[in-house]
Amino acid sequence: MKLPVDEQIAALKKTGSVRFLSLMKFVAVLITTGLVIIGISIRHPAFYAAAAVAGIVTLAVSMTVPHVLNAARGLDEGWKQGGIVEITICEWTDEEMKKTISCQGLIFMDNQALWRMEFAMPENWQPVEGRYKTDLVFIRGVEWPVLLLMEGGLLYPRLKPTRIPGVNSLSKSQSKRIT
Repeated sequence: MKLPVDEQIAALKKTGSVRFLSLMKFVAVLITTGLVIIGISIRHPAFYAAAAVAGIVTLAVSMTVPHVLNAARGLDEGWKQGGIVEITICEWTDEEMKKTISCQGLIFMDNQALWRMEFAMPENWQPVEGRYKTDLVFIRGVEWPVLLLMEGGLLYPRLKPTRIPGVNSLSKSQSKRIT
């Protein structure tokens, strides 16, 4: 179900609360620790396997939480700069026939380096491949855009973005042609 952008902003502000995300990380660590303790006391390999899966989830949550917090903070205290994002959607199926979708993008900014980002998959809309004008939101202390405000919705990094060295942004004449 697609939410309007203003409702996506409200949802991000609610999700981006420090208390909620800290609780989420604490619960993930607690579940992982509990499964390890149960596995040690019962000596059953199923609990070790469950603990490994929970550990991976805990690691993923821990890696994404700072970006969610930065995106929510950007809504309140960030500044905007126009830019362009080139979105690529990657789909693949694993051995268990589970379909996985990844949303990645290249960020172009006037007179600045190019960023490569893997975005957290939005729940409230599905980005479409292509080049789009966007408002890039920055906050103090973070060198990459923490949030992309697009016509269809919001995008923010899932992992730490990487700068592509030696690549300049699109020229102004090129960016005017992109819709």
